[in-house]
Amino acid sequence: FAAEWLTQLEKTEIRWSKVIKTVQDLLPTDTLTQKPRVAIISYSGVAGGKLTLNAQTIGGSVDPFGDVSTLLNVFNSSLYFRDGYVPSISHGLTQTGQDLLSFVFNVTYDEQMPTTITTPIQTPMQVPVSAAKVPRTK
Repeated sequence: FAAEWLTQLEKTEIRWSKVIKTVQDLLPTDTLTQKPRVAIISYSGVAGGKLTLNAQTIGGSVDPFGDVSTLLNVFNSSLYFRDGYVPSISHGLTQTGQDLLSFVFNVTYDEQMPTTITTPIQTPMQVPVSAAKVPRTK
């Protein structure tokens, strides 16, 4: 019985450290600076691979709403995640007056897929905001 239970546990176990690494590897980067366009502030995960990420755009971004849209497109196109959406988003300013968006990003990790990425993902600088599932509020 114990061996069967361990086998079942191993099949459903999620290695959260690998999930977090995969999230970090998938974050869209600026093509010029190679720095992430979005910062993940905190992670919360539950059984079944559901993740809630508190995130914010980087101050000084030319198109912070486009950065959120790109994040959604990258994760929803990935082999590792599905059902990404942003249920809430807040607009603010940095201390120097630059636009900054803080938002919640919900996404589901697909437990059946591998958890390593061998090729860095490059994203274009501009993505139409209309493609995003993000309400545009001020």
